[in-house]
Amino acid sequence: MLIINHKLNKYFFVIPCLLIVLTNGCFLMGAKTPADHGSGYLTEGSTISLGIIDGDEELKVLNMVKILESRLQTERDNVKALEEKLSDLQTAKSVVEKNDADIRKELEEKNRALSGEIKTLESKLRDTEARADTSEQALNSLKKELLKAQISETKAQQELYKIKIEGLEQSEE
Repeated sequence: MLIINHKLNKYFFVIPCLLIVLTNGCFLMGAKTPADHGSGYLTEGSTISLGIIDGDEELKVLNMVKILESRLQTERDNVKALEEKLSDLQTAKSVVEKNDADIRKELEEKNRALSGEIKTLESKLRDTEARADTSEQALNSLKKELLKAQISETKAQQELYKIKIEGLEQSEE
């Protein structure tokens, strides 16, 4: 008898083999007493009669069936445990996916808000830079006027000194 050790497949192969062994041992070929009626294929009775297999062989087979049934139950329990674990993992996966979606949504909202703030700040920066340029141009203009005024003042002082020098020269004469 072959026993295949591949999860549940082994039971689906071994159980039919056991049934074949049982039926081969249980059915004895023999002729029955002749029947009183008609002639034909089964006039002498069934060609197969049900017999009993010996006790030791029957116990071996029954023990093998019990072992296989316990293995089958163990495999069913394992499958059930794996299905429960799979269910738990799927639940955890869905929770993680929901959290991920919530976090993504929150981050997108924050990103939009920050993008808006950045645009506002960039606009303020451009305005401030424009005002700074205007102020700098006005300052440069004022500096030029101040320099012109200082130059004019210096010229006026030079003229004044010149006149004073001339006045002193004339008074000395």
